[in-house]
Amino acid sequence: AEWALNWIDNGCFAERLIAFAAVEGMHCDFACLLYNDHIVNKLPKERVKKIIVDAVNIEKEFVTDALPVKLIGMNADLMAQYIEFVADRLLVELGNEKVYNATNPFDFMDMISLQGKSNFFEVRVGEYQKASVSNTSAEDKRGRREAIKFDKITARIKKLCYGLHPAVDPIEIAKKVINGLYEGVTTSELDNLAAEVAATNTVKHPDYALLASRIAVSNLHKNTQKCFSDAMKALYEYVDPKTGEPAALLADDVHEIIEKNKDILDSAIIYDRDFRYDFFGFKTLERSYLLKLNGKVGERPQQMIMRVSIGIHKEDIDAAIETYHKMSEGWFTHATPTLFNAGTPKPQMSSCFLLTMKKDSIDGIYDTLKQCAQISQSAGGIGLSIHDIRAKGLYKRKAQGSFAIYLEPCHADVFDFLDMRKNHGKEEMRARDLFYALWMPDLFMKRVEENGEWTLMCPHECPGLSDCYGEEFEKLYTKYEKEGKGRKTIKAQELWFKVLEAQIETGNPYILYKDAANEKSNQKNLGTIKSSNLCTEIIEYTAPDEVAVCNLASVALPKFVIDGKFDHDKLFEVSYLITKNLNRIIDNNFYPVPEARNSNMRHRPIGLECKDLAKEDGPYETYEGSPVSQGILQFDMWNENPSDRWEWDILREEIKEHGHLLRDLVKLDLWDEDMRQKLMAANGSALYKTAWEISQKAIIDMAADRGAFICQSQSLNIFMESANFAKLTSMHFYGWKKGLKTGIYYLRTRAAAMARFLSKHGYKNIAIFNRTESRAKELAAQVGARGYGLDQLPNYQEGFDVLIACTGSGNTVVSRDLFDHLCGEETSGKVLIDLAIPADIEASVFDRTDLRLTHINIEELRITAEKNLHERSQEISKCEEIVEEGIAEFEQIHKERVVELAMREIPRKVKEIREKAMTTVYAKEIESLDPQSKEVLNKVISYLEKKYISVPMKMAREARHIKSKLEGLGHAVEIKIIKTQGDIIQHLSFDKMEGKGFFTKELEKELLEETIDLAVHSFKDLETNFPEGLTIAAVTDRANPRDVLLIRKANVDTSQKWDLKENPLVGTSSARRKIQLMKHRPDVRIDDIRGNVPTRVNKLRDGMFDAIVLAKAGLDRLEHDVSDLHVHVFDPTEFIPAPAQGALAMQIREDDVRMKEVMVKINREDIATTTSIERRVLNLFEGGCQMPLGAYCVRAANGTFELRAVMAETVQHSPVEVIVTGTDPEKLAQEAVAQLKSKALEGIS
Repeated sequence: AEWALNWIDNGCFAERLIAFAAVEGMHCDFACLLYNDHIVNKLPKERVKKIIVDAVNIEKEFVTDALPVKLIGMNADLMAQYIEFVADRLLVELGNEKVYNATNPFDFMDMISLQGKSNFFEVRVGEYQKASVSNTSAEDKRGRREAIKFDKITARIKKLCYGLHPAVDPIEIAKKVINGLYEGVTTSELDNLAAEVAATNTVKHPDYALLASRIAVSNLHKNTQKCFSDAMKALYEYVDPKTGEPAALLADDVHEIIEKNKDILDSAIIYDRDFRYDFFGFKTLERSYLLKLNGKVGERPQQMIMRVSIGIHKEDIDAAIETYHKMSEGWFTHATPTLFNAGTPKPQMSSCFLLTMKKDSIDGIYDTLKQCAQISQSAGGIGLSIHDIRAKGLYKRKAQGSFAIYLEPCHADVFDFLDMRKNHGKEEMRARDLFYALWMPDLFMKRVEENGEWTLMCPHECPGLSDCYGEEFEKLYTKYEKEGKGRKTIKAQELWFKVLEAQIETGNPYILYKDAANEKSNQKNLGTIKSSNLCTEIIEYTAPDEVAVCNLASVALPKFVIDGKFDHDKLFEVSYLITKNLNRIIDNNFYPVPEARNSNMRHRPIGLECKDLAKEDGPYETYEGSPVSQGILQFDMWNENPSDRWEWDILREEIKEHGHLLRDLVKLDLWDEDMRQKLMAANGSALYKTAWEISQKAIIDMAADRGAFICQSQSLNIFMESANFAKLTSMHFYGWKKGLKTGIYYLRTRAAAMARFLSKHGYKNIAIFNRTESRAKELAAQVGARGYGLDQLPNYQEGFDVLIACTGSGNTVVSRDLFDHLCGEETSGKVLIDLAIPADIEASVFDRTDLRLTHINIEELRITAEKNLHERSQEISKCEEIVEEGIAEFEQIHKERVVELAMREIPRKVKEIREKAMTTVYAKEIESLDPQSKEVLNKVISYLEKKYISVPMKMAREARHIKSKLEGLGHAVEIKIIKTQGDIIQHLSFDKMEGKGFFTKELEKELLEETIDLAVHSFKDLETNFPEGLTIAAVTDRANPRDVLLIRKANVDTSQKWDLKENPLVGTSSARRKIQLMKHRPDVRIDDIRGNVPTRVNKLRDGMFDAIVLAKAGLDRLEHDVSDLHVHVFDPTEFIPAPAQGALAMQIREDDVRMKEVMVKINREDIATTTSIERRVLNLFEGGCQMPLGAYCVRAANGTFELRAVMAETVQHSPVEVIVTGTDPEKLAQEAVAQLKSKALEGIS
């Protein structure tokens, strides 16, 4: 098309070109656009008609010998008819009469059935489908239709490219926008599309993000009030469309102030500042911060900032305008709750709330939970200490919202506490939406260090431990130990390693040091502090009548660097303003609970320092007696001597007279386009280190250096490439001895490269054996494997794909006899990794010719490399680095190969791949290694290649499960993996394939040809009518049949059904799920979502949806980690599953008597009966015609069946639902279908 435009503009128009492009598959409307803009005025209609007819004749000749016809046996006449159909469409669009009167010969489903046979034809089908839609006009915000012009779209985008890098190409954006047109598109939607297209090009140049933002902001400005006071009036006069009742989004007093001062406020706003946001920042504002009217944004960013400023300062208009300008210019911003709620009817503007459990009783627990719910509803983050809850877990309930739960390690339930965020174990003992923290006393750290004993206690039996710290805690704790009041005594290191295991697996618990937090607190005169907040930087006193609160704001420090120098005077000016603002917030705040008001008013905690504030307002109520009132500053409590740059002695005297609080924030960012490709290739590592490369010791040192000048604390994330117990222990003890209050917020880890690679490629059954069980479990925790002590090896019977031996015992650990025992008759590929020196695995193990074995012997590599290295630690580290890099390179090559080559082409590529790996990855190492070393390195890559080339596809989990059952009955079983059409098709959603044989036909074919004896099917994928000669002989198991709703935590609203916020965008392609979502939540917006489960979950995480619906069984089967999401499991009696969802069906030949006898032994009659009833409903609707349908049957203890079914004629129709009971399965299904049809005809929902 671009070529055509250039030819036209240069007056060298090739007449056939555009018509040819149109019938070749270009969008018909785009071809028309080119004609309308450039041709119609130059050529008479008859000439245009002749061009098109000539083009069609040429195309019809071409299609007779076309590649699709030869490859897939496509009917050439139908192809020619389709070309005529497209040509008629084009003629009509250009004002001519039809020439061919051709109809579209391809039904949609017919065309789909041809896909997958030829990539060439698949592309053409997709383009022909697009060509059948005509989109030549759009609707503006007033409802007027206007023609879509390529030049007009380009001009609009080009207008917004001022000041951007020349690499930003508006024509490229416009072309992609044109390709996305559809009938009924609005101009606002065109802008949204253009912004999204520009945003996707950010990887090419960062200025695309600015262009995307400009387009989006410009679009918002077109669709919102130009005048601030008018926009606020609309928010104030908002009426709830559901109830018809007034539902003002603006507080009465704020609205009155705005109306009284509207002229000065309207004129103060500078809307051009909206264009300073990048696309991500603007979309974040649009999604979460800007107030909405009927689901549409009702204010602009500048209007939001002015609303917040008025909400803080009320009648003080000058202060409000000053705040507006400083915020809109980017000097600082207030915290999220302030931006959310300032100026609204409930202006809860504080950020953090710290609570302690009121009483160890039912009333106390639920009173506290009520407080948490009230605070959470107002966007507050919560830290909750539960040290005083008696043991064995009255507090084992799930809570919603952003909560961090704090517990001391002496609590008797601490082991259960550490497991609550894990992804495995009993569901009733998990609460993955919570965050967990340990409030760690120094005594525990000492006991761990000296490998001493640690006693777990019940706070009901050993009271007062949470109310003291330091020496007083140690005296009371040891007193209880001597009196024998503890519940259990363990090695302190046993608990310590459990903490580390949980951190490696989940990133939690946070660790804060109780004694440091209290000893260095400016509130130590009030009592013992028992927890921090959700983000581990707020450490304040809380009591039964006080909920500690903190009010925050953030300074953009880079803004203060002017001409290479930091402007301290400007920082003082801005800090002074923020401090005044935060004090106003304390005074004007809405408090969700009275205890929060008590605390905020008494202590007035604010998040920024200002030297002269107390001279104006005086000290806070509980100032007297605090360390700072005695002239003791934070660095004094750290025993630090600050520099002489600042007048600390004068400050001491002024603070003793007036009062003080300090907070400091630092942020740094960098982007270099010239290095983009190199940065991507190096995973971000270049001149500036990534988080994984920075020394974490340096991070802790800097935290300690800052800590002496921070009155409360600081969040501290640790990034550790290959976390293990030794590294973590060293890191934690270093931070503790440096005097940190917050030892760690989140632990971010990467598994060791070898284990990560194997895990990624489907190896889930990894067994790690070591001389000590704790070391084995440490390694295993990195990839969800299982770890065992060496003494457990002879009795191991669970089988394996990968065995990592790492004992270093000096003796052969895996003998030939032991290996034969471990493998049994298993003949699939095995990977053996020997990390020990000397080797753990006996050499004769590799003599077995019946197994495809891969042996990675690290000892050989290490011994060779040792010639060039002097110290053992260096030698080991260097070798591990070489091997890990080799694995990473092979992983990348392997991925590319899977995409680009057919399996039959792989063997001839092996040599080429190995040479590439050797020359790219090991270029530096080869320079320093001798020939023998190079040979060993080559072997490592070679072994890996052989493994992934020779081993067939990993067998399905379900098939392996059935294999295990049959072998348990004494039958020899061989599995054959068969790829189905459903495995290949990527463009269809699952609901379009369920019950239509996409996943079963190939298996049924092999059954009939007697190449297999048994096919294991997902029951819901089977057609209700089987091919002649086949039957279902058994239904063995049924996984959880429920659907689940995964919700991004930012979109959780516990006041709404399913905990999902109002007007959410939910992703699902299932018609059955769509009708039920709309039935229960009419406010929901639904969009199709494609891809496998991990792809769908990642789309949710990327913000493309507010929530998605998946099958619980599929999520469980993949063991996919969704701990960062809120999970709502639907009740199947409310949200009805697909017929036989989650069940496994065994299909055999009908005349195979022997297999029938075998299947009887594994058949689950109860599951077979209930799923057959569900599928009978489907069968009575003629095998699952296109209507959405769900069915779920259960059997009561008395033998009565209860069947629930739901259906709708289409997704546009209201669903009907029935519940029938009875004892006759056939009559039950017939009755359900009869009632469904009757209700549908009557229009009863």
